[in-house]
Amino acid sequence: MMRYGTRWRKVRSAFHHCMAPTAIAVYRPIQQDETKKYLGRLLDNPKHFFDHARLFVAPILASVDTH
Repeated sequence: MMRYGTRWRKVRSAFHHCMAPTAIAVYRPIQQDETKKYLGRLLDNPKHFFDHARLFVAPILASVDTH
């Protein structure tokens, strides 16, 4: 667990900046695009479910980091 202090306040501020309701709306188009790609890959090759899931999650997480 992180101790309360300067670093904690910076992390909390960054979290709130990325996860505020207005910020989350920015991610919706990215999530929709990645969902379409994921479902297409899943239909083409359902046996590689876990690989497809990783390919689905990674771009979404990366987009949170860059906004």
